[in-house]
Amino acid sequence: MAAERQTNVGAGMMVKVVRRGLSFTAAVHSPVAIFSCTSMRDAESEANLRKAMGMGLIAKLKSVRRDPHQPDETCMLHCNDVCMSAIVSAVRP
Repeated sequence: MAAERQTNVGAGMMVKVVRRGLSFTAAVHSPVAIFSCTSMRDAESEANLRKAMGMGLIAKLKSVRRDPHQPDETCMLHCNDVCMSAIVSAVRP
């Protein structure tokens, strides 16, 4: 009997985020299997994150930024209120 392919399972990364005063450090911890929750997905963010993972950029993750800024080459996933970034956050308590 052939195993059925699970279409609701994907791949992702577990990220450890630590709050340090007003800033957040971040680092990739390990790969994980993701079970889809279609009602909670954002197609644009998903595409940008998939691109960052596919290009190996996610390994450069250093911080989660909450400060207002324009997207640049350090932004792996930039949204209105949060950004996964390759820079070490300089914001402290």
